[in-house]
Amino acid sequence: MYKRLDWICQKCRDKNWLIECECGCGTIIFRRDRFGSGRRFVSGHQIRVRKVSGEDSPTWKGGWVKIHEYWHVKIPDYNGQRHRYVPLHRLIMENYFSIMFDEQVYIPKGYDVDHISEDKSDNSLINLQVLEHGEHTVKSNRVDMTDRFCIDCGIKHIENNVRWAKSDLCHRCYMKRYSKKRRGN
Repeated sequence: MYKRLDWICQKCRDKNWLIECECGCGTIIFRRDRFGSGRRFVSGHQIRVRKVSGEDSPTWKGGWVKIHEYWHVKIPDYNGQRHRYVPLHRLIMENYFSIMFDEQVYIPKGYDVDHISEDKSDNSLINLQVLEHGEHTVKSNRVDMTDRFCIDCGIKHIENNVRWAKSDLCHRCYMKRYSKKRRGN
């Protein structure tokens, strides 16, 4: 269409009303569209940006990342899996076992490394223990149910053997309230 960039606008005497498309294709376009908005590209053109990840990324932190309050370390080849982020507390335990048994030891699937004090930032050996997954789930989901009031019957249940529903109802009140609705009464 227009091949020269040094044309002068007859109305405003502006030389820069024609520009080259920024994608690098060499096409000459008007600097403003018909509505007066600025243009940088021919319709459908864009700058192709290479997706940067890993060490080339500006947000690279040396392979350390915090996921769900736990620090993870990127290890290129961990236990036969490539490019995996491994929890730091798990690496510390495996390193301890490797020193103890004089060979590379991986904690098998189905076992978790638990923080005894429940402080996820404390990764000292004294604070870590290996538990089976089910055992770890029971330990981490246990809630103290003593000194709890039922909002229906108003009774303060001191015993720990009272079953509680997911709400603030003891099991007996929960069954009274919701078992009728299930039967359709």
